[in-house]
Amino acid sequence: MSEQRSFSGFILIEKFAENFDLPLDQMKFVISQAIALILSLVFKFAFDHRKVSNTTRHLASFLPGVTLGLFCFGFKVMHLFTMAIVCYLSMLAFKANYVHKLVFAIAMLYVCYLHLLRLIDDYGAYRIDITTPAMIMVQKVTSLSFALRDEQTEERLKNEQQKSRLQNTLSLLTYFCYLFHFQTFFCGPFIRYQDYMEFVEGKNFTKYYKREKGLNQEPSIVVPVIKKLATSVLFAAATLAFGKKFPISKLADANYLKRLSLFSLVKYLLASTTVARFKYYHAWKLSEAVCIASGLGFNGFTDYGEPKWDLASHVDIIRFETSLNAKAATASWNKTTQHWLRSIVYERVQRYRVLSTYLVAAIWHGFYPGYYISFLSGALFVKAARIVRRFVRSHFQKRKELAALYDAITFVTMRLITFYIWFPFEMLEFYSSLKIYFRLFCFGHLLSLLALIILPKIFNHSSINVKLAEKIV
Repeated sequence: MSEQRSFSGFILIEKFAENFDLPLDQMKFVISQAIALILSLVFKFAFDHRKVSNTTRHLASFLPGVTLGLFCFGFKVMHLFTMAIVCYLSMLAFKANYVHKLVFAIAMLYVCYLHLLRLIDDYGAYRIDITTPAMIMVQKVTSLSFALRDEQTEERLKNEQQKSRLQNTLSLLTYFCYLFHFQTFFCGPFIRYQDYMEFVEGKNFTKYYKREKGLNQEPSIVVPVIKKLATSVLFAAATLAFGKKFPISKLADANYLKRLSLFSLVKYLLASTTVARFKYYHAWKLSEAVCIASGLGFNGFTDYGEPKWDLASHVDIIRFETSLNAKAATASWNKTTQHWLRSIVYERVQRYRVLSTYLVAAIWHGFYPGYYISFLSGALFVKAARIVRRFVRSHFQKRKELAALYDAITFVTMRLITFYIWFPFEMLEFYSSLKIYFRLFCFGHLLSLLALIILPKIFNHSSINVKLAEKIV
C-alpha cells in the first residue's frame, strides 16, 4: 500500500510534500506542529488564565487537538476516543486497589492492537500514524489510574507517587481535555495530570510568585521558544542533508555487508545511528517549543533566578551525545517516558525491575523484533554498567590523571555501545540485526556478560546483591 493511499490529504499538501521530497505523513506532522505553534501563541495571550475561565482554557486546548488529529489521521482518531472511554469507565466502575492494573492492561492491549494493524497494513515502513498519539495516550491513562490507586492505598509511597496522587474527582471534561490537548497530542512530551491542571489554572506560574520576591509577571517565552525552534530546524535540515546518505537499511543488503571491513562497518553504524537520532531531535524540540509557547513547561527558577522551562522536555541532546555512563545517557533520552516507566513499572515491581521496565518499553513501542533486541540488550548493558561502576570506578578516582583516563575510556565505550544497542531499533528486522551482531563478534553482549560474571569474583564479591543501586533507565 502506498503512503499516499494510507493517508487521506489535500492535493496541495501532497504536491508540497513531493516538492520537499518528504513522505505525506511527515509533511502533515510538520504542518500540524507549525499550526500548533501558532495556536500556542494565541492560547498564551488570548486565553490567559487571568482573562478567561478554566473551562475555556480546557476547550481551547481540546478542540484544536481533536481537529489536528482528524487532519493527520482522519477517523482513525476514533481509536483514541475508544481507548479513552473504556479506560474512563473502568476507572469509575472498579475499585481503586486494582483498577490501575486493569487500565494498564486495557491501554497496552489496545495500543498493541494498533501496532498489529500497522504491521499488517505497511510492514517495515517508517511513517507517523495513529500509533504515535496512542502511545502518548497510554502514558496518560495509565498514570491517571495509578494516581487513583495511590490516593486510596495505605502503602508507603515514593515522593513522586505522593505528588502524583489524584486527590480530586476526575471530571469527564478535564479527563478528555488532558488526553487530547493539542500541546502534547502528537508526540508528547508526557505531562502528568497535576501539571496539566496547574497549567490550565495558571498555578504553574502563580505558585512560584510567593517564593520569588518582586516577581509580578510571568517569565518571557521568547528566548526558550526561539532556542527550541532553532534546534528543531537545525536537525530537520541535518536529516534532509544526511538521512539518505547513511540509511541503516543499506546494511540489510548481505552483499554490501560482506564488502565492509570491521572498521568500515563500525564507522557506518556510528554515522547511520547518529543521523537516525536527528529526526527525533527535530520532532521533540518542535513539540517542546509548542508547549513552551503556550506556557506549558515552566518549572520554577534556578538558584540564580533564571526561569526553567524543562518540565515538558524530551531530551538533553548534548548530555546524551557526550554521556560518560549509561545512567547519564538514559536520564537524558526521552526523559518524560523514563519518568513514566519509573513510576508505573520500576518502582512497582519487586523483582527483575530493569528487565520488566525494558520489556514494557519494548511492547509499548510495538512488535518489530528489532525493538526487543535493542531493549533487552539495553537491559543487559545497564546491569553490566552498574557492576563496572561499582567495582572499577573507585580505583580510577585516586589521581586526576587516572580519573581523566577513566572518563576517556567510558566516553569511547558509550559511543560504541550506543550504536551497538541502537541499530536493531532502526533496522527492525531480526535476522539482519543478528548478521550485523555476528560481524561485530557480539562484543557488547560478551563484554557485558563478562562484567556481570567475572568482576564480582575478582573483587571477592561472589554473592553480590543484584538489586544494589538499581535505577531505571
